[in-house]
Amino acid sequence: LPLPAMPSVELLPEIMVDCFVITMVSYSISMSMALIFAQKMNYEVDANQELMAQGLGNLTGSFFSCMPFTASLSRSLVQTAVGGKTQLASLVSCFLLLFVLLWLGPFLEPLPR
Repeated sequence: LPLPAMPSVELLPEIMVDCFVITMVSYSISMSMALIFAQKMNYEVDANQELMAQGLGNLTGSFFSCMPFTASLSRSLVQTAVGGKTQLASLVSCFLLLFVLLWLGPFLEPLPR
């Protein structure tokens, strides 16, 4: 992982519109996904809590040069379809993806682009 570093403030005026658009699209996707699953599984969603969690997560990630995150419709639907009900299902899929990237990735390297 890269060491934590303050993002360049000089770029802020150039990327302000992009930041706003990414924030609005990301939050809209996350909230719509949360509301779909809340209706499907009968639970409540707090929009303020979702906004704070996503904002703090993305703000923290910015110090490590991370890409902004949002909800994933396909991954969420697959986990629901196979019966995943806790965060352990996400953890297992993350470790499976890590395994594929670290150990099986070199075998995919010679494939043509």
